[in-house]
Amino acid sequence: MLLKLLQPDLKSFLIAYKAATEPTGIAARRLWRNEIIFELKIIKRKINLSYIGVVNQPQKGFGSAAMQWLINLADDHQVFLTGTAEPIGDQAMTINKLKSFYEKFGFQMHLDDRMERSPSQQILKQTA
Repeated sequence: MLLKLLQPDLKSFLIAYKAATEPTGIAARRLWRNEIIFELKIIKRKINLSYIGVVNQPQKGFGSAAMQWLINLADDHQVFLTGTAEPIGDQAMTINKLKSFYEKFGFQMHLDDRMERSPSQQILKQTA
């Protein structure tokens, strides 16, 4: 039996991402469920998470829920996620808390605070 793995599909990922989010009026930033602002960019056929921020109430679990949604979407489309763990703003997590946050979602951290997450190995279809 031959197993065929799903190939990265950036186009369908972006269609689904845009369908579930709203424009904010600020360049590439989009709003998810009126609580989280994402900024994603395509860099070398990977999705770069440039920014994630809570709109109103930090430390209420909205960031975790949004990240779980994003990684599920990436896994569904076999898309790699990249970024840099960098605290931004007055209410940002410390760098160590931020790294732990990303690691719990499967990101591999590098010494220079870059991070990468491979999609889960979902099987598209089985052929005999």
